[in-house]
Amino acid sequence: MADASARVGDAAAQGLQKLVAAIKQDNVVQTFREHLESIQPDLDGRLLVADVQATEEFAEEDSNLLGTTTSEIRVPVTYYYYVALSDPWELQVNVAANGVVTCVVLAPAVKPLPSPSIDTSHMEIQSANGWLRWDKNDVEANLLHEITPKISARAAQKLPQFLPQAREGVEKFVKDWILKQYQLSPRAPVFIQVVFRNESTPPGFMVTGIEKSGQN
Repeated sequence: MADASARVGDAAAQGLQKLVAAIKQDNVVQTFREHLESIQPDLDGRLLVADVQATEEFAEEDSNLLGTTTSEIRVPVTYYYYVALSDPWELQVNVAANGVVTCVVLAPAVKPLPSPSIDTSHMEIQSANGWLRWDKNDVEANLLHEITPKISARAAQKLPQFLPQAREGVEKFVKDWILKQYQLSPRAPVFIQVVFRNESTPPGFMVTGIEKSGQN
């Protein structure tokens, strides 16, 4: 049993040495860049990292001496957020003596897709007419006309609250690449930390001395 344990220990040590040798910063940079380039045609240069459903409400009011007409709209919206695969990515992968793999990633800025998905089939419209006011159709038409640009503006405003979901998306993307690239078990101790370029305050750590993935 002692001999068997020693052989297992030797095999584990050799495996760790191979992993450390494989995960060299220059090699990581090059292979990750090639990976990004290989998947761009399939994803149109965008990696979707968050999708969020919400019900948005908008109101339009028209008033004059004869009264006021108010229209309100409720509509389900799905917001999508992405990072550009062609923008600069920076990462550093390290292997600890106990075999734990850690990777710090400085990812491109998270951006909303310019056209959120609007579910008009479940749109609700309510209008109230003031005294002798019969122009609710015009008010509703104006409100409907403005919905798309208003929702696009809200997508940008809501970005900070959806960063945690986007971070999880990038963490999974990078971890899946590491597991596949270095032929690791799905249960291997791999930990990813992600910061986006448009974050004002990184979540609890600073990124320094990271090699750029766009350089050799």
